[in-house]
Amino acid sequence: MGIRIHPAWWFFGLTGLVLVALTLMVFGPQWFAPKSANVDPLVVYCAASQRVPMEAIAKDYERETGRHIELRFGASEALLASIRTTKQGDLFLPADDSYIEMARRDDLIAETIPVARMTAVLAVRAGNPKKIASWGDLLKGSTTLAQAEPDAAAIGKLTREGLTKLGLWDAVLKKTTVKLGTVTEVANAVALGSVDAGIVWDVVARINSKLAMVSLPELDGIRARVQLAVLKTSRQSPAANQFARFVTSRDKGLPRFRENGFVDVETGDSVTLMPDLGRRHDDFVLGWNNQ
Repeated sequence: MGIRIHPAWWFFGLTGLVLVALTLMVFGPQWFAPKSANVDPLVVYCAASQRVPMEAIAKDYERETGRHIELRFGASEALLASIRTTKQGDLFLPADDSYIEMARRDDLIAETIPVARMTAVLAVRAGNPKKIASWGDLLKGSTTLAQAEPDAAAIGKLTREGLTKLGLWDAVLKKTTVKLGTVTEVANAVALGSVDAGIVWDVVARINSKLAMVSLPELDGIRARVQLAVLKTSRQSPAANQFARFVTSRDKGLPRFRENGFVDVETGDSVTLMPDLGRRHDDFVLGWNNQ
């Protein structure tokens, strides 16, 4: 003879299961998320020219580890000034390693890893409506030119240094219609038709369908070395070092740079994220493969 269960018990049992299901729906993501989701985000000071690949890399890293990356974009000089003033932040990715050297003189750098190189080009609107093909074309007539502020952005500083050595800076300065804060602002001004041309990094022009690049011999020598620095100001150095390796790995971060306009990218090492729940600073450690 089978055991009969009173209908009331069925009701209470089903009600309990519903409550458990609802609780898991509401609180489950918090209970089962990696511990790293509850720690402070890593703060990365990042030059505007690296925005697109770094946004993709930050999303990749957060998806794989649960740790949030806070990207703070701006001109390299302004980013360095912020680090100096606040003594905060975990990583620094300026547009040129000259800013890393400045930071090193201020004893702010713990370690650096090379990422890529960029070359200055002249950006014009797609189709090159002004038919600018030479330095003479740029300087003649009513052609308008935008540059990034030399005292704020790497592209502006290196352009001034490079053209000064060639004896061309004064002429191009007189031709400059407007100076803007970052290289992306210069590219946007050209794309919108506010100016006819702008001096930008090749990677910035390459990924913008509204722009075309004009390679000029006068700009070929203006190149930037992009390096990622781990800052001594970091209060979570193990995690900062881990993310630095993720960014500069050949199978994680560096492909994102290649996908987004960078053609001269470092080879990097491969990296594997492995769970290690015994470490409070993060729930993941790096496995290296240098083969």
